[in-house]
Amino acid sequence: MSSMGLNRFLTYKYENEFYFSGGISIVFTDFTILILSLIVTLAFTIVIIVTSTLVINKKRDIAIMKALGTLPKKLYDFYLTEVYVVFIVGFLIGLIIGFISYGIFAFIMSLLGIVSSFQIDLIYTPILFFSCVGGIYFVPGVILRKLGNQNTIKLFSKDIPYNYDASRGFILVPKWLSSIGFNFKISVINTIRRKGEFRRYLIVFSIISLVIFTLGLGNIVMRDSSQEWIRKSQGEDIIAIGHRDVIQNYTLMYSMFSNPNIIITENSIDFLNPSYMFNLSDIEELNSITEVESIDQRLINFFNLTELDGYHYLVDGGYLIAGQQRS
Repeated sequence: MSSMGLNRFLTYKYENEFYFSGGISIVFTDFTILILSLIVTLAFTIVIIVTSTLVINKKRDIAIMKALGTLPKKLYDFYLTEVYVVFIVGFLIGLIIGFISYGIFAFIMSLLGIVSSFQIDLIYTPILFFSCVGGIYFVPGVILRKLGNQNTIKLFSKDIPYNYDASRGFILVPKWLSSIGFNFKISVINTIRRKGEFRRYLIVFSIISLVIFTLGLGNIVMRDSSQEWIRKSQGEDIIAIGHRDVIQNYTLMYSMFSNPNIIITENSIDFLNPSYMFNLSDIEELNSITEVESIDQRLINFFNLTELDGYHYLVDGGYLIAGQQRS
């Protein structure tokens, strides 16, 4: 999944491109990295568990080959190579399916107005691949070495321990669960008989639940927190003062920060129109009102400008002074 560039967070086509930025963007980026890390951990765990199960299911074949005189080192090299071949082929097939799925996903998202950036991930994909390569060597590899040195008779037991005693009583919790009903009792017995397989599945399902819980709860918390953060980042009792023809745009400039669908650009107001301007001294009396906390001058500032002479040289000789025809 990380090969499809999921570390590039999906963003909506907001008219106001500055809405989703700053500290909020950092928060969502960190959350995306957290989810990707959990997904990579889940993928690594699944690969290790699947390859370990593959090795355990080969116990009968290993027992037969040992009975025929095959050396343990040869068994180790043969089956470990088989595990690596299965992993690499599966990884490549997963990449191909991922690219195709991403193309379909991006097409559907574009119809819904969502932009998704495509890139070949160069961080999480190599981390996942080389982690799996090392994990296969240490986990299934260790299992293979133990099986190679194990007694041939014991190898026929697969997931069920060779010394399992069906007449042994249950401990407190399984005994209590088995008393619910006959079907439950049989399931508890099978779980105890194959407790190694049960532990592997339990780890996978636990990580899947953790990813889903983190994704769902984290998305709700961050969405509400971000909206509240934006709403309270500026006061709600703001009064905009200006010309009646542009005062609506002034107020929208403040609303633009907390509403991604509002955008006011330099083309929305003719700032060079002198009828829209006024001297700051005209509203200085507002400073004497105790209820007024401060006067914000962010929207329009006044500067004294001096036009410099500009020269444009003609091809056939001579020059023009820029603005010399200006009255």
